[in-house]
Amino acid sequence: MTNEKKVKTSRKVKNLKIISVVDKDKNFMHSYIQDISPNSEASSIPKPKKLKAKKVLEPTLLEPLVKKPPVKKIRAKKTNVPANIYAFPNVLNGRNLNSKLNSVWAMDFTYLDVSLQGKSPGKHYCFVVVDHCTRKCILCKVFFLPNRRGTIKSTMVIKMLKKLIELAKNPDEIKFDMRKNESKQAELIDLENEKVSEDLEDIIQLDKQQNLKLKYELKNLQKTTPKKSKLGHKLILHTDNGVEFISKEYSQFIHENPELVGSTSDKGSPTQNTIVERYNRLLKSQRKTDADTGESFEFPKVVKTTQQLQTLVDRKINYLNDQPNDHNFGTSPNEYEILARVFEQKNTITSNIFLTKKSPKGQPKTEQEKTVLMQRKLIRYQAPTFEAWTKLSTEKLNYTMQNTNEIAKNSLSYFMDFRDEQREANNALLNTIGEVLENVKPKPKKPKSKPNKLRCPITYKIFKEILQAKRPKRTQRISWAR
Repeated sequence: MTNEKKVKTSRKVKNLKIISVVDKDKNFMHSYIQDISPNSEASSIPKPKKLKAKKVLEPTLLEPLVKKPPVKKIRAKKTNVPANIYAFPNVLNGRNLNSKLNSVWAMDFTYLDVSLQGKSPGKHYCFVVVDHCTRKCILCKVFFLPNRRGTIKSTMVIKMLKKLIELAKNPDEIKFDMRKNESKQAELIDLENEKVSEDLEDIIQLDKQQNLKLKYELKNLQKTTPKKSKLGHKLILHTDNGVEFISKEYSQFIHENPELVGSTSDKGSPTQNTIVERYNRLLKSQRKTDADTGESFEFPKVVKTTQQLQTLVDRKINYLNDQPNDHNFGTSPNEYEILARVFEQKNTITSNIFLTKKSPKGQPKTEQEKTVLMQRKLIRYQAPTFEAWTKLSTEKLNYTMQNTNEIAKNSLSYFMDFRDEQREANNALLNTIGEVLENVKPKPKKPKSKPNKLRCPITYKIFKEILQAKRPKRTQRISWAR
């Protein structure tokens, strides 16, 4: 019996048909079930059973409704950069290490909206290096990338940094050689105008042969003897989280050189590399004309070659390096660099305000240095606000100068402003009194305790009198429950 029931059910399933009818006006589809067995009679055909109605999005007669396949979204490919595997910690971390030349270099890449003529759309990028001590742009190299998604190789950055470090180690020797070459070129130009005798030609050839011998000997010495650094201190290379500065090659370059120290700012924090960002803004936004030639410093939108744009950038950088700066006490970065080199030879400590002689390590401090330290301590405790500083600089200027001139002659040396000779007294005060403007900060004023004032002044007076008046003695309670 059980097997017969199963056969009957299976027949019914095979001989059933679902018929769908679409109402075009109402946008609905009705489905019915019909028995299509060959042995079935008209009386045995069951009545069509109505199923649930379904809404049709695109109603069509006698056309099956087919679901469309899902559309695949095409997304742009992203470069798989390692998540700061080769990044360095932030060594600066908000500290001002502006004491010496070539102690901190800040680096960054910027783009210029300048395209090449007759080529695909692209951008020019500038590799900028700025010294923290002088705020001078040491290098600004221009590159062109046809594809905006492309990047500059880290090997090119390493080559440029090697050249800069060599210049920083021996700047005087290179300048001396350049002066010699300039003098020789001037002599040769004068000789070309006149008739050169045979004796002079022989002398020039001998000089050339001697120079070639010297160059050959120097190359052999460089191979045999190791290079000795002339910096005498470590150099910090501060960068952002660019792809070029997080690469494996850049990290190996810093680890191989013990003089170099790498430091990178945090992600999404351009404020930790403000000096370069500010310089980039000046390079791109400051639109002025040269006073001598009258030419503008605006960059064109289209350039024939990258070398043409490099000359425009170099001209603007030379203009910015010659402009006076508040950080450099009214002097230009080029002038401030000369002063800093002079004080480095005298074994002095440089800072944003004062210069003092440094005692060698392992020896006790001199009396002159002790007096300077005592003065700074007195200023920090007795003059914590700027009001005391103004009084010292205006009212008691002569009194302070009598006591500080003797110390300033031996222990202190200050920057003289070349443009204003009348500021000698003020500069001496800055040196003796130290870092008042930087380290000493005004103490926050404590808020005076006042009662909450009411809106109406009459009510406030009454309220004040009630508080000041003595409260009357409390009378005995009346016992109501008798």
